Amino acid sequence: MLVLAWSLLLPSLVSAERSLVVGTVQSSPGSSTTVPVTFTNDGTVVGLQFDLSYDPAVLSLTGISGGGVVVDHIIESNVVIAGQLRIVVHSPTNASLGSGTLLSLGFDIDTLASGFTPLDRSLVVLGDQAAVFKPPTSLQSGGVDIVGCGSQNVDRIDNLSVGGTEVFEACVTLTAGPNFSVESTGHVTLRAGREVMLENTVQVLDGGVLIIQIDPGLLPP
Repeated sequence: MLVLAWSLLLPSLVSAERSLVVGTVQSSPGSSTTVPVTFTNDGTVVGLQFDLSYDPAVLSLTGISGGGVVVDHIIESNVVIAGQLRIVVHSPTNASLGSGTLLSLGFDIDTLASGFTPLDRSLVVLGDQAAVFKPPTSLQSGGVDIVGCGSQNVDRIDNLSVGGTEVFEACVTLTAGPNFSVESTGHVTLRAGREVMLENTVQVLDGGVLIIQIDPGLLPP
């Protein structure tokens, strides 16, 4: 009898799942990407609200679009502060949300970005038709994994004198020269996936800074 009672209760426990998951995607510097946010509903939730935090120096929000579970619902958003977005999903008819893709977030990625940048969810509120809080059973943050050298890739820098702060990147090999110089006020980083080659005409004047970096993460997949 105890085994039978447990087997009868198990389906109700499974069906009571209410989860919000921010996806993780891979993209390249200087590109645009879309991050999905999925929701699983036990049939009781008609509206929700959550905050999403991201690094505004790395990601620029370009738009929000509704997913398949948003049928008779309205999506509203507001930037609380730079890098913190508040999203509200509600239904004028108190229609229940489905399970699947809730919405998609569009971002432009900074041209010099690299590595993993998180998308952290917080302040998640779920509500039913009577505006009663329904606690989520599972929450997951996501992010964007930025790999490769993107649109700023250069293979050679020549006939150039730099007096400010500059970063030059190459997916594989970066060659500096002929006639490349760093002025006394210059701060230059040369970064490549495999090698940086300096021709004998490269000059760094007193006070100038030239940094050489090898980053295998820039290599094409």
